Amino acid sequence: MELVVGARGRSFCLSELCGLSEDFARTLQTMEHEVEQQCATDSPEVGSLDPGAPVVQALVEAIAAVDVAPLSAIADPLMLLVGLGAAVDSAMPWQPPRIRDALASLPAVTDALRPAGAALHASPAAAWWSSPIALEQQWEVAGKPYGHLAPLRPARSTLRRIRHDLLGYEARFPRRCADPDDEPGGEWWSTPVVWFGSDDTVMPSSSRRLDAIGAIELAAQEDSYGPERAAVRQLLPSEAGTRVYEVHRPSDWQQLVAAHPFDVSRSRRGVWWRSTGFDGVWFIPDWEAVAEHFDAVHVSVHGYLTTAGEALPVPGGRTVLAGWNPDVTFWLADVTAGRAEHWRRTSEHSMEAWTREPLS
Repeated sequence: MELVVGARGRSFCLSELCGLSEDFARTLQTMEHEVEQQCATDSPEVGSLDPGAPVVQALVEAIAAVDVAPLSAIADPLMLLVGLGAAVDSAMPWQPPRIRDALASLPAVTDALRPAGAALHASPAAAWWSSPIALEQQWEVAGKPYGHLAPLRPARSTLRRIRHDLLGYEARFPRRCADPDDEPGGEWWSTPVVWFGSDDTVMPSSSRRLDAIGAIELAAQEDSYGPERAAVRQLLPSEAGTRVYEVHRPSDWQQLVAAHPFDVSRSRRGVWWRSTGFDGVWFIPDWEAVAEHFDAVHVSVHGYLTTAGEALPVPGGRTVLAGWNPDVTFWLADVTAGRAEHWRRTSEHSMEAWTREPLS
């Protein structure tokens, strides 16, 4: 499946083109500024940009002028982490997309990005992007400096608490506003996490180690606050025969939600309307029900780039993959904590540059 079918995939393609051509990067920045001046906002309402505007044709021509052949020759997986991190960090599934994403969603621009997406997908550096979970190389990231690796809780009771708190959170939104723009903001993620319940309740998550990066999630996080240091801990399945549900494309996420739907229309209507332009019934997976069949859910890099942020149809409504990160697995069964490490970011401007520090 082409990378450009997803908002984050299109953003990634633009980031890589900027890295390939300084002229293109300057041109894109100038165009974004021009559109921002016209819209009087850096986050225009979904569907409000004119696809026939001169700036759109100019962007299409600028993309076509970049030779994308070098992208298909990239061999080092770490070389793609800069663009990947930028594409993930710019995800904002709680508000209208930024101008760059809004421009990239226009059909003519999406079509123009297809050669770049194909070249990146064909590169040796991206060969692992659709691979299944690396069970022996799963590392949990705790973003605040060091001491935030929380004790692991029993999975079954934690999932029960998450479901209870989600139901309680939905009950906080008893009235449906006539205009979705009048709906209050709130939780916007679709992960097995509750931050506003009776207690912060979070299922553990992890991503693989890749060469010099302690965990992929260090370099690519939605809504990242740019941590300078992080604690990283290996997670291991507590039992053999781990059942993992793999998300490599939008249909994988749609099938998971369709099989185990949980209605979050009351709480998500306002935020997902703003980010996707769709007003209707919203679902996420019923994580307690999913856990009856699977011990973990893994979203590959390709699955993330093609799926995240899109309003995907499911029976009775739509769903959004939000709050997840590329190559991240959320665990629905008990896991065992392995060794812990401390990592420090070595560049103020590069989320992909990390080094391991000795334990104190």
